[in-house]
Amino acid sequence: MIKRKVIKRAVIAVIIAAILFVGAAVVSYAAVGVLNPISSGIGLFKVTFTDTAFAEVQKEPKVIFIKPDYGIVKAMEEQGYVFVEEEQMGSMLVFVKDGVKYKGISNGGRISYFRCEK
Repeated sequence: MIKRKVIKRAVIAVIIAAILFVGAAVVSYAAVGVLNPISSGIGLFKVTFTDTAFAEVQKEPKVIFIKPDYGIVKAMEEQGYVFVEEEQMGSMLVFVKDGVKYKGISNGGRISYFRCEK
């Protein structure tokens, strides 16, 4: 009898945890374009509560979090990217690193989306 209650509570806890994780994934994807809420949470924590100015949270498409008071160009150049000012079109910024071109739009300076163009 007690064993059934324990199993029932464990199953309910797993179901609730799964629902919460799926909900967090939906919110993360809608807000910053990252399906993994853990990586986006860690990146947001790093730039908000530590001295870290730059946190890459997803490789493809590249998603980077940057402190709000830190410039996107400055942060990217510190990470080894080269800003290509001639190819800038409006708010779209272009960077090159290791022969790969990255184009993206900064969202308020904190969240930047970059899609790799090979």
